[in-house]
Amino acid sequence: MWRAFLAAQGQASLLDKYKLVVLDGFLGLTPVQKGFIKLLAKRCENLIITLDWEEGRPQVFSGVEQDFNFLMGLPGVCREHLPRYPERQGISLGHMEQYLFCKNAKKQEPDGRIITLAGADPDSEVELVAQTILKLVRKEGYEYGDFGIVTRGADSYRRRIKSVFKRSSIPFSEGKRPLAESPLARALVLSLKVVEEGWQREHVLPLLKSGYLSLDMESCIKIETACAGGGRKAGRDAWFSPWRPH
Repeated sequence: MWRAFLAAQGQASLLDKYKLVVLDGFLGLTPVQKGFIKLLAKRCENLIITLDWEEGRPQVFSGVEQDFNFLMGLPGVCREHLPRYPERQGISLGHMEQYLFCKNAKKQEPDGRIITLAGADPDSEVELVAQTILKLVRKEGYEYGDFGIVTRGADSYRRRIKSVFKRSSIPFSEGKRPLAESPLARALVLSLKVVEEGWQREHVLPLLKSGYLSLDMESCIKIETACAGGGRKAGRDAWFSPWRPH
């Protein structure tokens, strides 16, 4: 975005051939993005920007509301509110969508579409999910492809799900994992951050413990312990200077 902004600033003719520019999927506009939008608003014949926003629900759309107010402050902006899609997901899900995080939500009688399963720990949670899937497939005509599983942290549940589902004969596919979740990719990103951001401790320590450097775990623990005592916060020279035990 920064390079596009600079290029458009330097060469006005870059935008001349575009009759319509559509920006979609932006949330929490950065100063650079705001500057680029201002430039587009001046030079483009037609500019459309979409936002997922609903008035009167700050608990859900507070971040988007700031973007909305910025856009409405631009000269010549016309607001168009698109109607909701017809609700096809049932009463409970439609009610949750409308009143999620609202302080004075209306009470809605359950219709069985939202079920809460409470497990004592992550292992029992996965067991309950597997049992529920088997029940719905065997007794209510569902297919295994009808289910999707979303977790707060994929790494912490991936092994459990694979083990339990294999034991329960439930087919399971992870889909494509983002490159950022690859340990090697994370180590490469940390390496770049170490150099670019001044050898900060929050980047150096995870890189040392990544397993891709010729450093044993015992040494990593000693370094981390020394850092916890107040040493080595930032700077390449600080990390390469002699260590003195505290």
